[in-house]
Amino acid sequence: MFLSDCHSNAAFPPVCAQIRNSGIVGGQFLIRNKYRKADGQVYSVHDFIPGNEITIYKRRFLVVDADDFTKALYPHLLPKGPEAKPAIRSPACAAALAKVREHLRRQGIHGIHGMARIFRRMNENGDEGLDIDEVTAGFAEAGCKLSDEEVAAVFGAFDVNANGKISFEEFLAAQRGHMNHRRLALCHAAFDLLDEAGTGEVALDDAVSKYDFSQNERVLAGEQSVLEAAEDFVAQWDALSRDGYINRAEFIDYCKGVSATIDSDDYFQLVMKKAWRI
Repeated sequence: MFLSDCHSNAAFPPVCAQIRNSGIVGGQFLIRNKYRKADGQVYSVHDFIPGNEITIYKRRFLVVDADDFTKALYPHLLPKGPEAKPAIRSPACAAALAKVREHLRRQGIHGIHGMARIFRRMNENGDEGLDIDEVTAGFAEAGCKLSDEEVAAVFGAFDVNANGKISFEEFLAAQRGHMNHRRLALCHAAFDLLDEAGTGEVALDDAVSKYDFSQNERVLAGEQSVLEAAEDFVAQWDALSRDGYINRAEFIDYCKGVSATIDSDDYFQLVMKKAWRI
């Protein structure tokens, strides 16, 4: 089983050799033994599912992977992997989705969240499904210029039940994609710095006070003032954090939106470190 130290952002097995250029000194971290959780229960194999967090000797780790032997021995415990994206059935659909991704990229790190706000508002009846007229209107309001034919191609790809409705949350998930372990560890490290009390949630006002908006891409490009960037950041939490607090899952979801607009792992790390001072 492989762990990622949520403090150092380095990935390593519990018993490991030195990993070059990682900052991790070689040798044993743990010996084969029974280790207990905070509630006194002994850790079991069920706690070491990739994606889970564990705490040993006051160090919190993210389980990021398992070796081939473990995967073969406990296949039913391992995540099934990313949900399959809807099949792109035509060149027109592929071209339309590429246009959407490019639009979101130009909008910067909050592009996906801004589009999500619009489509959640469009879904006035609360049935968690959008018809093609709502999707067309939503794209138009978000400034994503798609023709009727392009909207129809995208809609058809995501209307998997052929019931005239699509889940826009699934569409957004497909646009966000899945973060690799390096990016995910950075996101957990940022949340740990925000969550000084270790309660698992952070007041939105506290997050705003700790975010360095002078390093926002649109501020650096002269497209927004620091105040406008702060207002944009707060607005994106309207649907996710109605109680004024951000929990870890919500923060990771926000980071996925940031990640989706950045191709380079190194640049993503730079953005996170500058924004959250990690």
